[in-house]
Amino acid sequence: MAPTAVAVAGAGVGLEAVRSLASVADVQRLLHEASARERAIDTELEQLLSRRSELEQSLLQLHVSTEEMLQVVKAEAESLAASTDDTAALAQKVSRKVRELDTAQSRVQATLGHISVVLDRMRAVEGIQSSLAAEDFEAAAECVGRYLELEDEMAAEMAASSGTPAADQSNAATSRSAVAAMAAAAGLAEADSRAAAEQAQVLVEGRAKLEGIVRSRGRAAAAAGDHADVVRFTRLHKPLRLQAEGQELLVGFLRRLIADRATSDYATLADAYAGGGEGGGGGPDYVGTLTNLFKDVAAAVDEHLELMRDTFGADLGLTALQGLHTECDVHGTRLLQRYADYRRLARIAGQVSMRKRDDTTAEAAPVEPRQVESFLEELLLLCQRSEEYTQFLLARMAEVAAPAPLPPARETALRGGSFNSAVRELLSYYISLEEYYMEESVAKAIRIDEAVPDSATSSVVDDTFYVLLKAGRRSMGTGKAPSVVAILNQIDSLLSTLFRSALAAKLQGAAARLVGAAPPEPGQAPGPAAAAAATAFNNAEVSAGYVTKLRQQLEELATRCFYQANDRDRIKLVLADLGKTSSDLRLLASKALDQLCSGLMPRLRPVLDHVAGASYELAEGDLAAGGGGGGSGWPHALLAAFGVHLAWLQPLLTPSSYDALVHLVLDKVVSRLEAVLSQKRFTQLGGLQLEKDVRLLMGGLSDMTTRTVRDKFARLSQMATLLTLESVGEVLDYWGDAGAIAWRLTDSDVRQVLSQRVDFAAHDILALNL
Repeated sequence: MAPTAVAVAGAGVGLEAVRSLASVADVQRLLHEASARERAIDTELEQLLSRRSELEQSLLQLHVSTEEMLQVVKAEAESLAASTDDTAALAQKVSRKVRELDTAQSRVQATLGHISVVLDRMRAVEGIQSSLAAEDFEAAAECVGRYLELEDEMAAEMAASSGTPAADQSNAATSRSAVAAMAAAAGLAEADSRAAAEQAQVLVEGRAKLEGIVRSRGRAAAAAGDHADVVRFTRLHKPLRLQAEGQELLVGFLRRLIADRATSDYATLADAYAGGGEGGGGGPDYVGTLTNLFKDVAAAVDEHLELMRDTFGADLGLTALQGLHTECDVHGTRLLQRYADYRRLARIAGQVSMRKRDDTTAEAAPVEPRQVESFLEELLLLCQRSEEYTQFLLARMAEVAAPAPLPPARETALRGGSFNSAVRELLSYYISLEEYYMEESVAKAIRIDEAVPDSATSSVVDDTFYVLLKAGRRSMGTGKAPSVVAILNQIDSLLSTLFRSALAAKLQGAAARLVGAAPPEPGQAPGPAAAAAATAFNNAEVSAGYVTKLRQQLEELATRCFYQANDRDRIKLVLADLGKTSSDLRLLASKALDQLCSGLMPRLRPVLDHVAGASYELAEGDLAAGGGGGGSGWPHALLAAFGVHLAWLQPLLTPSSYDALVHLVLDKVVSRLEAVLSQKRFTQLGGLQLEKDVRLLMGGLSDMTTRTVRDKFARLSQMATLLTLESVGEVLDYWGDAGAIAWRLTDSDVRQVLSQRVDFAAHDILALNL
């Protein structure tokens, strides 16, 4: 490369700049710059080389000082390492000693505990011998129980010690103290083994002797009927771990007592049956005999419940209670079967079933309903007390099983026994006889229906609902929802068929008979057939209300008698059918009243025809003269006609029936008045007269009924209001949201009424924006 190029490159000028040179002047300029830069670099290099000796001297000094420092650090590190080794050795030694002490301490504690157990076991063995010698069997049993508990504890300790880690055992075996401890333990174990064998022999002999005494004396106490000794020796079975034998001893003794009493009562019952016979005054008392059996079992359970729970445990305690109930399965079942035979329930139920199947309603009843009612009371008491006993026993079983719940299998076994099966059979007889009793009683009430003095209804209403309410309440006493449902279904069936048909038959033609019995002149008494005809109306109306009350009373009773929500809901669902039955009876009464209304309307027609001849195109003179056109005369005539043709019915009908009749007549009368008045022409004064007539009519008819009649005349009142307006446009002040009137008239009705004004133009009426 040329010197110039080298200089330029050393000056930091790129080759691209050199190639771009175009003139000698530029080359000279770059050459001078490169030369100046070269001289500056040479000067800097010389300065650096002049400091070389100084840097070498400093580096030498640094090397010497660092070597000395590292020698010091090495010496200190060696000293620290020696100190750490001594500390580590000391720590290992201390740790080994601590482990040896821990091992020794645990072995000492185990040895002390073992010695304590051995001493307790020795005292227990000595206590067994001394207690047996003194015939203190409770103390002897307690010692046996304590010894067996100690044996269980020692077995548990041995099982736990067998799980010691192998590393700990090897570490312990390497120390002298551990070897000495093991040797001492081995000697102690050998001595303890010999002592344990001797004690076990004494225990086996003493335990066998005590078990023999407890068994023999327990059986002797049971045979002698010594209740206190039976309870005493029953308690001794628990420490001896013979709870099953103790349960058999106690339950067997109590069952024998219960069985003796039940056998004696049954013999008395048989004597009463042989002496009094069916229907005799001294007949057998099955309810009392069964109640005595329940009381005996309940007394035995309550008195020994704590003993069973504490001595036998939950499972054996439940078995004991089940064993006591076995006496009910035996003697209670026999008693209920004897009762069914005594009352010939199967034969009566068969006759009742055949009567229903063949529908031989014309034949005489196989059994008098009054006699069946006495059977029902007995059946109810037997079933009711049986259910109370079952609930009592289940509650006590739950107490024994607590805190765990009572196993469902136990309750199933209790309810599935022979006694509860006999109770269910009695319930089936009860349902059949109750249904028969209700049907026959209602049919009889219908047959013997007669007037009741000072009553708006006849005897069939009170008799029927008395029988049905009694039957419904009686069914609640069974405590069984299926039985209640069956009886309530029968009640609803009788009311909706047999009873309703009887009411409908009485109402057939009752309206014509009642109208025909009307008094010929005002103030005279109605005909003799009027009361009988009116009673038919009252029976239907009152019966509808009675059905509602019956439903309410039975619902309240079901709420008190049944605690399970599903049972209550099931019963309420059946009772809801009575609501429809009540509606049907009320509809029957309404139809009959409508027929009566139709019969009375011809008597009011002459007055309504008089309205057709009235004029409301009144002038000033007509209004001053009292409505010369006759516009104000017809309301008085109509009120007088109501008094003549309806007032005599008020004492014959119930208040609700009479009010309903008045309103039915009013509906027809008002409808007729609207039709007649809508054909008339009115002046403003005529509208005022109509308004006065409507108010007069409302005031007079309000005195004839306890219910308001304002709604009946609402359309007529609004018609009168429209007919009194000054102008057509004034109606907008009353119409829509601006007015305070709840309009019964439609917009077309309003235009129709306004068109009846003689002074209103048709185009103004059509222009109304309604």
